[in-house]
Amino acid sequence: MIEQLRTIVGVELPPSIETIAPGESGEREGSTGRTGCASGTEARLLPPDERVLELLDAHGGRMWQQQVVAETGYSEGRVSNLLGEMEADGLVTRRWKGGQKVVSLPERGPES
Repeated sequence: MIEQLRTIVGVELPPSIETIAPGESGEREGSTGRTGCASGTEARLLPPDERVLELLDAHGGRMWQQQVVAETGYSEGRVSNLLGEMEADGLVTRRWKGGQKVVSLPERGPES
């Protein structure tokens, strides 16, 4: 199949593509595919609410809402809506502090 692709497309494929057989994921045996804290590509595969919760956990349970925007790459509106839904579900709390919103895990609460 790789040879057919090479012929049809006319490009050289990287060796990594050639070495992975159909049905293989390329992960090492025994690997779960997850680490303690998702980052990089793996973080982008998480649902948005789980990604925010992992970010908060990695930052000690508290972040500025603008930090969430910067670190997720989501728009301000998307983050605001997402955090509003998460707050309604009791997953996070948001409080105003110094003209900005502080997002916290419920057990931490905003810094006084």
